[in-house]
Amino acid sequence: MTSQNDARVASPELSPQDRILWQQLLRELNRHNLYCACDSCGYEWVDSQTEMPCPRCQSQQIQVIPCWQFPDD
Repeated sequence: MTSQNDARVASPELSPQDRILWQQLLRELNRHNLYCACDSCGYEWVDSQTEMPCPRCQSQQIQVIPCWQFPDD
């Protein structure tokens, strides 16, 4: 037995409404789970802010990657 949601997941294309929902979910994930790495001292941490200095050396040279991009294995 399949549900309406199963058909949406199997479809390679999203409806306009589903695309808007997906984009909102990604923005929310990005807002709360950011992997940060300092280019100056190499310190790594997870944060929810994108405009912050390194907590160790106060450098502004920070790389930020949304955590959802990393696999869970």
